[in-house]
Amino acid sequence: MALNAGSKILEVESQVPDLNDVRVNGIPVWPYLRKVWHSQWVADDQGLPVRGKWGAVKQLKSALYGISSFLKPARVICFTDATLRKPLNGKYVDKNFQGIVEHFGEDNVLLVERLSHGAVSHKKHAQCQTKRLCSYSILLAFAAVLPKVKVDVEGEEVLQEAAKKYNVTVDHQYIFKNFYRQYRAVKWFLKWKKPHTVFVNCYYGKSAVIRAAKELGIPVVETQHGLIREQDSSYFAAVKLDSSLIPDRVLTFGTQELEILSKTGAIVSPEQCIPIGSYMMDAILSNKTQHDVLETFVTNFKRTIAVSGQEGEFEPQAVAWVNALAKANPDLGIIYVPRMVTLEKGFYNFEPNVLVCKTVSVYDVIRRCDIHATVYSTCALEAGSLGKPTILMNCNGLADYYLRELMPPEVVLGIANTPEELAEHCAKELKSEDEYRALNATLFVPDQKQALRKAFNQ
Repeated sequence: MALNAGSKILEVESQVPDLNDVRVNGIPVWPYLRKVWHSQWVADDQGLPVRGKWGAVKQLKSALYGISSFLKPARVICFTDATLRKPLNGKYVDKNFQGIVEHFGEDNVLLVERLSHGAVSHKKHAQCQTKRLCSYSILLAFAAVLPKVKVDVEGEEVLQEAAKKYNVTVDHQYIFKNFYRQYRAVKWFLKWKKPHTVFVNCYYGKSAVIRAAKELGIPVVETQHGLIREQDSSYFAAVKLDSSLIPDRVLTFGTQELEILSKTGAIVSPEQCIPIGSYMMDAILSNKTQHDVLETFVTNFKRTIAVSGQEGEFEPQAVAWVNALAKANPDLGIIYVPRMVTLEKGFYNFEPNVLVCKTVSVYDVIRRCDIHATVYSTCALEAGSLGKPTILMNCNGLADYYLRELMPPEVVLGIANTPEELAEHCAKELKSEDEYRALNATLFVPDQKQALRKAFNQ
């Protein structure tokens, strides 16, 4: 099961603590490598493809995207992913960094956006709210033309023995060379730009960036991108990880994360965290924009359910539950928002009272519906602050594993183990939107603008 991949990392660290001493050209790489191993196990468990060696090469065609922005000075640089760009008011904004952009000033902030299998191309500049935006591919291109990299691995014998024992089949030499090339390219870039702060959306996906910035004395701040749970290997370790690949501060959604990160094994402390809420939720709540298709759809039904979709082996099951709910309850209107809106899947064959929505932010969809449902998307944490309760769809036990302890029970209508239970929860009496927002206060602090002013005095 994929849900065991995180605990498996903690087990590996407990059994083979010397992995923490593995170094590549003097850099302690285990904080990065542990997530590479984790990703392979998840891919193996879920039958997902692992990104091949040519993945970075394919991105090079985007190297000149935003080149004029790349060449201009920048006081603040945000390293982000193209999958974070979401629709809002007719434009696409980066849900993690638009608030940062507006706080520091759009002429002072450069977003360096990386592509992935979930976003294989950048949005056209005219479609984006961000003024200063370029592609990480230009740094990949620079890394590719650097002189041949010699990789000296300390602790290679320990690494290979552990990899064999725990069925890790990744090409470590390729990974290390790729990591070190990117580290050198980013270090050159940051030395040239001299930003006063570097932001990242996901520390373990930006290890080369963090190491380069810290060597140059530039503070690194991570913005929370997903769930932070006790004993989750993303934020908990069985060994003390080297701080040179860990952010200096983390901007969290709410205050609950501070309590979680006070537990033994947390890789960052509560003192390093600043709750700032969510730009997207603040924007959605203050927005009066119209979406004709949504407005028409929701008015045709007695009650509406927003379902935030996700990637994984469980998605066909989740879709089947949605269809079963829709077929048995034609008076319910269901809006399904796929996690990867660019992908069309064979099992996307929905009942007439299910609307598949790919062009509107999931937050806008949740706001217009009566109830939110998901397996374990972070939208479950956010829905309460939008004034909506959540039903947890416990496909393969994942909702129970990931979300039960994080969610205030009062904002959860129930945990559904079958489509029939899902229907029962959908029929429950609802509280007012203000009540749900108040009950969700520890998960998302309100007013991100004020929180940023307090955190970064200007």
